[in-house]
Amino acid sequence: MDISEYSKRCLADQPPPCADACPLGLDILDLIGKLKSGLIGAAAKLYRSQAVFPGLVSALCPEPCREACDRRDSGGSIRLKNLESFLWRELSSRPVPAYFVPPQNKRIVIVGAGPVGLAAAVKLAGRGFAVELSDRRDRPGGRLLLSAEPWPAAALENELRAVSKFLELRLNTEITALAGREFDAALITVPGLAHLTGPGVLVAPEPADGEGPAGLMRSLRLGVEWSYRLESQAKVGRVEEPPGRPRFRPFRRESSIASAASSSLPDDPGQITADAARAEAARCLVCSCRNCLEACDVLRATAAEPKRVFLNVAGTVNKLTFTKKAALRPILACRQCGGCDSVCPAGLNFRQMYQEARAQLRRDGQLPTAAHDFWLADQAMASGPDAAFYEGPQQPEWLFFPGCQLGASDPAYVHQAYGWLDSVFPGRTALLTGCCGAPSLWAGDRAGFETALDEIQSRWKAAGRPRLVLSCPTCRELVRRERPEMESVSLWSLMERHFNRRGTADQSQPLAVFDPCASRFDPEAQNAIRSILAGLGRKFQERSADAADCCGYGGLAGAAGPKMAAGLAALIGPAPDGMAYLTYCANCRDRLAAAGHGALHLLDVLFVPDPLRARRPPPHLSQRRVNRRQLKLDRVGSAGEGAPGPAAPAIRLDIPSELAARLDAAIIPAEDLEAAIAQAEAPGGAWIGHPDGSRTAHLALGPLTYWARYRVTEDGRYALLAAWRHKMRVREGAEHGGR
Repeated sequence: MDISEYSKRCLADQPPPCADACPLGLDILDLIGKLKSGLIGAAAKLYRSQAVFPGLVSALCPEPCREACDRRDSGGSIRLKNLESFLWRELSSRPVPAYFVPPQNKRIVIVGAGPVGLAAAVKLAGRGFAVELSDRRDRPGGRLLLSAEPWPAAALENELRAVSKFLELRLNTEITALAGREFDAALITVPGLAHLTGPGVLVAPEPADGEGPAGLMRSLRLGVEWSYRLESQAKVGRVEEPPGRPRFRPFRRESSIASAASSSLPDDPGQITADAARAEAARCLVCSCRNCLEACDVLRATAAEPKRVFLNVAGTVNKLTFTKKAALRPILACRQCGGCDSVCPAGLNFRQMYQEARAQLRRDGQLPTAAHDFWLADQAMASGPDAAFYEGPQQPEWLFFPGCQLGASDPAYVHQAYGWLDSVFPGRTALLTGCCGAPSLWAGDRAGFETALDEIQSRWKAAGRPRLVLSCPTCRELVRRERPEMESVSLWSLMERHFNRRGTADQSQPLAVFDPCASRFDPEAQNAIRSILAGLGRKFQERSADAADCCGYGGLAGAAGPKMAAGLAALIGPAPDGMAYLTYCANCRDRLAAAGHGALHLLDVLFVPDPLRARRPPPHLSQRRVNRRQLKLDRVGSAGEGAPGPAAPAIRLDIPSELAARLDAAIIPAEDLEAAIAQAEAPGGAWIGHPDGSRTAHLALGPLTYWARYRVTEDGRYALLAAWRHKMRVREGAEHGGR
């Protein structure tokens, strides 16, 4: 897997908007960092080095950075020009330092002592190159001499004097040819002399937009850039142009912007103290491009810097024998919510990168698949004879596909939604259950994902290509992206247009809308939800300024890293003012409820307006499977297409609520433990006895072996004491029996 393009396109090392807007290209973050730390002397030295002529720049700079500053509307922009004037005052009070610079033994000729030529000459002389700077005028400055802006000529003279050891300034000199002159590189900055070409001669005419203060800054910046080209030409005989990079606009959460105070810096630079400069610098938001880290809790928890993400992923996927899988944790922890993708100014697709990484690791046998095995089996169950079915006319206009989790959360949800659709479009709507294959995609099994979608598409074609009605945001996003030929519509968009319970004000407590992560790709559905609530007269408020959030289920991240997932889920926190959350994803509703928050599905509000529904406990893993079977029994009974599969085991366990929660966290379904005990207790079965009278049974299901320690009660019931699972196989035989 080649991640090199991601790293090349990443803007994490690019300048922030203020520096991008700066005609001179100052390293503002470094400057601000030194001021914030109280390193005034170091900040002044940095400013002298980068501004080239700090006296000119601090006096003439037009401050385009103020308009670009992300603090502009929240306390006011950082007043960089005042800080620059303060630093120039500090520099003016000290003699220009005379550092020892070893000579480079390279000679460079520059024709034209305008801003471009001056900047290039000063930077090269400061690096030890012997520079000859010539101009036909009697004073250096070029366009500066014609400018109506007042400028401190003495400042320019001081800077030239500081590098006089290596700089030979030849004024009143008309250059008509370079032939016969000795040099390692030459630069022509006078437009009328662009014809003086030859080996080692570079041409950099004064920029057309070089007028005014902003033009002066751009010219100085060009001079600095040409100094590096000249150095390359003099040393190695060629010039490599740096690639251009796009600009970015930083993503910021509203809370992080509102946290800083307004500027208190004096208007008069002469009144600025070191403490005042430090306080102003502390207001900076440090807008290096960390948009992905700002948007993604997982990236913040697993990576120090954005570019490190790509390096670690590349090293993990293309692992050598002596390297570590440094990115395995973030690869498995990605929740596939798309939050980082949506704010990346370079358009990098983190979801795709992590999907491809998982798929490659799976193909290479390097992916720890045990974390995903249950969910792949759950997908198979939802799409298999136990739970999948088709109901309704054979050639419908609408085909409702609720996904695998709506009925698993509560079969009533599917009954209610399908019943409503059939009432709005009587005799024209059919119901198809199954799974869109998202677990396979998230587990790196692209083939399994394609198979699941192919099955849905096959049923859709057989039904005459009706419009798919999708209630699950993830199903909707994947179908639209992977099978665009299957025309689909959100259930919520249909309800916005056709639901008839409008106009009656509901005085119940307001709800906090929780948009599922996949809904960020379906703003129409997001708007429909709010329109439905408004039509019902139901008060609601936005949970946050973010368009969507992740409950922690996406990407099967919780299966691979349950501790991290639990910690990140805790960041969601309760809804404000004791409100209940309102969402339209069954997984979000159940995971919010599992975290102890009041949570309602929109279908609760529409069809069962009981506030106690917000406290409905989420079904455990095994109960979700039971719910799917029950849905099929309710809809098609024992006859018709796809009659229900085999019944669940007859054994029923008594499981304490605390242990049940731990089993769900460890992804150990109670029905698999029941099957293990049923097999052990059946005639010819075997279990391991313990001195305290308890027993241990095991059962291999696919690649996993499940273990249950239990006690048979006096009334013949089974009380679960502990359970665990692993990928090791147990060698079966008489010597391993336990009765």
